[in-house]
Amino acid sequence: MTATLIAEQLNYPLKIFMDNRIREKEFGRLHAIKHEDLKARYPDDWKARQRDGKYYHRMPGGENYPDVEQRLHSFLDKLHRDYAGQSVLVTTHRVPYLLFQALFQHLGEQEVLSLGDVPNCGIAEYHLDTSRVPEGRLRMMQWNRTAYDMKNSPQFDV
Repeated sequence: MTATLIAEQLNYPLKIFMDNRIREKEFGRLHAIKHEDLKARYPDDWKARQRDGKYYHRMPGGENYPDVEQRLHSFLDKLHRDYAGQSVLVTTHRVPYLLFQALFQHLGEQEVLSLGDVPNCGIAEYHLDTSRVPEGRLRMMQWNRTAYDMKNSPQFDV
């Protein structure tokens, strides 16, 4: 839906392809449950999450951050294979957005978790820099930019 809304604002035709590999992290039992409720309803899962940490813990029916990274690696392989040399717009959700940054910048667990909040419709922009190596390296141009006034827009809890 977000991709369609963006495409409608552009002055040129844009093909939209859906790819499940860039969907949001599957939260399993954690989906839409506040921490207090999780502790009360699933105390064993809460203890396991405290032990494993936010990055590595996988709730029943859910994924952890490395699971999402694996999906993104596969997506990036296809992107490289099918769209090398082209400009590409990727729309996704919070955890994949953070993990794209982690993959491109070679960030570890603590660095990913310290990236902080992501604004709704946050924009990250990367350019392929081929000045040092022929195959190029992605260089971050923008991170967490918004195309709207955050002070005067509705706030959402996600």
